[in-house]
Amino acid sequence: MSTQGEPDWLQQGFWQTADLWSSFVAAADGAGRDATVRDETRSLTLPELLDSALRIAGGLRAAGVQPGDTLLVQSRNSIDAYAALLAGFSQGIVA
Repeated sequence: MSTQGEPDWLQQGFWQTADLWSSFVAAADGAGRDATVRDETRSLTLPELLDSALRIAGGLRAAGVQPGDTLLVQSRNSIDAYAALLAGFSQGIVA
């Protein structure tokens, strides 16, 4: 469904209805698994970033963080910051 005169991005395949976490896991487990993310100090493949996010998510759960809680990540743009946000999304946490 598009607004009058605008392209229908969903119908054209440029927009998805899946949440960010689900889309990321699908990319890390599928065609995007060889892609990398980089910051000033290192690079990780998507599966490596997924592993990092899952480790952080385990720490969030162990700390008692529940779905719907708020997560604030105060950091420079980095792989660690992105992994922390992904970890929060995996747990239903509001970033």
